[in-house]
Order: sequence, then structure tokens, then C-alpha cells
Amino acid sequence: LAVLWLLTTMLLNLWQGHSYRYHFIIWLPPMALLAGAAFADLRPARLIARLAAPALFVAAVAGQVLAMWPWMRDAYDNVVVQGKSPHTLHLETKEAAQLLLAEFLRDNAAPADRVAVFSDTPVVYFLAQRQNATRFPYLRWADESRDADVRAALAEAYLSDLTRNPPRFFVLSRDGFPWASARFIETWKGMPDVHRFVEDNYEYIGENGPYILFHRRT
Repeated sequence: LAVLWLLTTMLLNLWQGHSYRYHFIIWLPPMALLAGAAFADLRPARLIARLAAPALFVAAVAGQVLAMWPWMRDAYDNVVVQGKSPHTLHLETKEAAQLLLAEFLRDNAAPADRVAVFSDTPVVYFLAQRQNATRFPYLRWADESRDADVRAALAEAYLSDLTRNPPRFFVLSRDGFPWASARFIETWKGMPDVHRFVEDNYEYIGENGPYILFHRRT
């Protein structure tokens, strides 16, 4: 059953084209069971594990190669054949907007400055190498939470962080970014205290791709 479970999860990942990051989580339960069986002091289980292990390894490697082949071929063409730099490649991806925003923040905020991005693009903090002003790497919970009490408590914590560590820049993503149904402007306005804090302490300075930029008043 564990082998069948593992094969099913592998095929599901392959069918969906998900060969990266957290999508492998569904493999873990059957892999744990198989690992337990492999080390169990039961001769039949040890025999089955010994016979199945090579086949499972080959299947896993072959499946991942097949799933990742389009990306591997594209990477080879871009990096080896065309000699593109990582920066150039990044600008050709869906994350280009995040990179451009990160470059702006890195160029206009001192290393000790904090920034706050009211969106669902936490990679900006890493790319900009600027510290998040709050404990929340993304604001998806504010957009999707169905529990009013939980949302209110989190909003209070978010405002507390902004008040304690006022960011140099407050950044808001436009509607339809980073996914089509995202409405972070509406979400921001639906948090009256946070909205008022930004309106009172920040000024609009422009846009950067799908992002709206606010700078702290001095």
C-alpha cells in the first residue's frame, strides 16, 4: 500500500507538472512508511524493501528527469548556448517585477532601513536585502482569511509592527498582481487603522511596475 501510495503521489506531481518546492510534501508519508519498513526487523518487510528500493529509485529519477526536462533544456539554451546572465534571465521571468522593485528599494533605502510590501511577494525582501518592517512576509492572510476575529488580531499585530518599526517605504501591489484575483488595495483599505497609519505618515511617490510606492514623511 505504501508503494502504491508513493507511486500515486509521484504520478500526480508529474501529471500536474509540479516538480519543485512544497509539492514534494505529499511524498513524505509513504516515504516515511517505506523507510520504516526498510529498517523493521521483519524478514519479509526487509526483503520487499530490498527488492523495491532500486526500482523506486530508478522510477523517481526517471520521473523527475521527464518532469524537469523542459526547464533543463531551456536552462541549457539560455545559460550555455546564449550565455545570458542570471540578472537577464530573471528579467525574463514572471518575477521580473519583484526584481525591479527590489533594485529600487536597494538603491533608495539604506541597509539599516526597513521596508513593508503589502502583497504576496516575499521574495522582494531577499532580493532587496532589506529587512521587513513587520513579522509578516506576505499579506495573503488579510486577503483570504474568513475569520473576522483572526483577521482583526493579525491586523492589530501588523499595525503594531509598523508603528514600532516604521518602514522607509510602504509598497502596495495593484489589483490583479501577483495573481489575477488579487485585490490588495481593497484589502488595505479594509484595514482602517493600517490604512490611516499609511495615509498619515507616508506620501505617494510613484509606481514601479505593478507596485505603488509610498515614502515615509520626514
